[in-house]
Amino acid sequence: MFKTFTTAIALSIAVAAAPVSAGNPQDISVTVDTSGLDLASDAGVQMLEQRFATEIRNACGRPKGRGLAELRAVRDCRDSFAEPVALAIAEVARNPERLAGKDTITVRG
Repeated sequence: MFKTFTTAIALSIAVAAAPVSAGNPQDISVTVDTSGLDLASDAGVQMLEQRFATEIRNACGRPKGRGLAELRAVRDCRDSFAEPVALAIAEVARNPERLAGKDTITVRG
């Protein structure tokens, strides 16, 4: 499951379109709402992955033009989240009870 997630999130981050161009990826973090998710189930973890992908697209934005530098900046921003999100998902999969009582997970790109 973890390998599938890593591949899926990397692809969704690299290819998906999103609004407004982002700044420095190190300055960007995303917070995902986990309320209502059963993180002990595969379906809950999949929904969490989708929420991360959506928030990352929103945070990193869309290039304002078609220039390579702008395209690269957005791609780099999205790519910067691959490892932190993979680690967060791995932690959730390892110990879903640890998040009991928390309604969000925040990662920095």
